[in-house]
Amino acid sequence: MNKKYLKSILFCIFFLIVTAAYTGNAEASVYGDFQYSVSGKNVTITKYLGNSSKVIIPGTIKGKKVKTIGKGAFKWCTTIKRVEVTGNVKTIEKDAFSYCHNLEKVILRKGINIIGKNAFSYCTKLKQISLNKGITSIGSGAFKGCKKIEKVVIPSGTEKIGGSAFAYCYKLKSISLPASVTSIGAEAFYYCKSLKSIKLPSKLNKISESSFWKCKSLTTVNIPKSVVKIDDYAFENCTSLKKINIPGSVKSIGTCAFWNCKKMVSVTIHSGTTTIKTAAFVNCKSLSSIKIPASVIRMDSHSVGYNYNKSKNEWKYVHSSKVTIYGRKDSEAEKYAEKNKIKFEKW
Repeated sequence: MNKKYLKSILFCIFFLIVTAAYTGNAEASVYGDFQYSVSGKNVTITKYLGNSSKVIIPGTIKGKKVKTIGKGAFKWCTTIKRVEVTGNVKTIEKDAFSYCHNLEKVILRKGINIIGKNAFSYCTKLKQISLNKGITSIGSGAFKGCKKIEKVVIPSGTEKIGGSAFAYCYKLKSISLPASVTSIGAEAFYYCKSLKSIKLPSKLNKISESSFWKCKSLTTVNIPKSVVKIDDYAFENCTSLKKINIPGSVKSIGTCAFWNCKKMVSVTIHSGTTTIKTAAFVNCKSLSSIKIPASVIRMDSHSVGYNYNKSKNEWKYVHSSKVTIYGRKDSEAEKYAEKNKIKFEKW
């Protein structure tokens, strides 16, 4: 027999034996209702095999610390009503508990650092979530669609809240954000229609796109002096927001940033802001006063002083007679007011 041919056969046999052994070990890695994998001294729970209503994640398995709850480990486990995650766990990965439709309460012990993307998304009966100190990042969509959560306290030390993290949390009334938070992603609180007020952290860099879209119960919001940009659609359809004070640190106010804030009465923009983009304050039907500093050198079309109404089956910008623009003589604000036939007074 050809030696090369023989070597190839032997190599294939060896490969099959090793693969079979590896597969057998993987299948044997079961502890109670948990399937798991091991890397060095650390354990990752990869799948839940049980059907209990109450689950406690073990701190150790066979002497090794459980550090990670793996991707999709409990996804679609609809029997679970309560989960307690012990302190050894550092990371809850993507989709770990998503679509656990009957999950009502989650206790996360101190020690967890990262809550991954969509980790608890669409847990539609989740009412209570205990977040303890140590969490640095809450991933995109982490609690998206958890429509029964009413209150969330983000622990000190958390730096990042991902996009859509709390989107469609319809009953969320209050959320406490620590000063450590520097980044809030796009649509983070999208359509949180029961949210009444929020205090943004003092180190926040920008208010991202659609962050508070249709938070229609929101009446007050502070904008800290650390913010340099209010992105497009940031507060669109916040129909209960009555007034806004924009610090000079904000250089740009995005397209449709305050579109359809129907109860908005007054806006004050402080010196330092340079740009107000298209339709930033359109459909603010109660707006009577907007103060614009001389630092503003760009005001896009229909940025202030218009409503958007339907007439003869066609949507059109319609001039608002209520609003008065207050600004400096010979400023961009005065030029805009004159061009658009809006009342102007010196500020």
